[in-house]
Amino acid sequence: LLLQPPVPVKPWHKALDATKVHAVCPQRDVYRRSQIVEGEEDCLYLNVYTPKLEKFQDSDKLAVMIFFHGGGWLCGSGNSMWYGPEVLLDKDVVLVVTNYRLGALGFLTTGDEVVPGNNGLKDQNLALRWIRNNIKYFGGDPDSVTIFGESAGGASAQFHMLSPLSRGLFKRAILQSGTAFCTWALSGQNEVLTNSKKLAKIFNCPTDCTKGMVDCLKKVDAKSIIEQDEKFMPVIEPKLDGAFLTEHPMKLITSHKYENIPIMVGLNTEDGGLKVAGMNSQLIEEFDEKFDELAPMSLEYDKFLDDVDTVTKNLRKFYFGKEKIDQTKVKELIDVFAMLTSCSICFRLVMDYSLTSNHLKVIRG
Repeated sequence: LLLQPPVPVKPWHKALDATKVHAVCPQRDVYRRSQIVEGEEDCLYLNVYTPKLEKFQDSDKLAVMIFFHGGGWLCGSGNSMWYGPEVLLDKDVVLVVTNYRLGALGFLTTGDEVVPGNNGLKDQNLALRWIRNNIKYFGGDPDSVTIFGESAGGASAQFHMLSPLSRGLFKRAILQSGTAFCTWALSGQNEVLTNSKKLAKIFNCPTDCTKGMVDCLKKVDAKSIIEQDEKFMPVIEPKLDGAFLTEHPMKLITSHKYENIPIMVGLNTEDGGLKVAGMNSQLIEEFDEKFDELAPMSLEYDKFLDDVDTVTKNLRKFYFGKEKIDQTKVKELIDVFAMLTSCSICFRLVMDYSLTSNHLKVIRG
């Protein structure tokens, strides 16, 4: 399945031992700055947690919650160490947590029919279909499914609301610190093929023909591909059979082409802490000295705002006034990153959905 869409598992006849934790998908934990690649290609498994396994009457079926993990499309897994029921649940529901392919293995694209892209999201979609057909055997109600996720998992949940492939597979969605509008959630059209070609050149693969490039990459060990730092994320695919996303999220919402279901949108008050945690005193000093240059890039508003200079000037005035930015301003830095990377994105989603939907709840805490 390297660089290909997922396929349903073939039926088996013997009892399957489903009590063991399976490998995570190949990845490097970029948040711990790890250079070690862990995981296996055989990683498309999901974990099902149910309060009881005895036979259920239809009236006893429990609500189902399906969690998509975060990790910037680069790392993470559905394993119980992070996302077991003791962490996520305090009510009797059936919980399902699934893996999906990451990095280039999940999101490389050639921008054409060779590798249209979004295989990681298609992994999630196949999991949703499996759950739809089988969750009743675990006491779950296939007609009462809520999808939810954090960071990239929150964006994933919204992508499923927008994808025709996922229509009818769930009834509600919860987006936690991540939406399809986040700057890190969707690749720009100019980046679609660029990163794929950069990766191919590392392994001396041809780049003049997408089929030849992909055939060459398929011969490379998956872990060697993950070792590289090229950034891959969801894309807008060409309009082909089996496409997951063929139009920009904003266009889909304004044209009412989405699953109009109840959604809950949430974020943490200090979501910006993740980025600021990596800034030592030297980097903060550099951020102060080159604020006009670094702020638009670091906060990524240069990608979607026209009057960047005015925004940058007002941003500094509002959060820092005329004071120097140093380690005494960490709280303000966290607020800046939280507002530009999380809060404003959530507000934008709320405003857009409020025009077309009556099913919306926002929480901040």
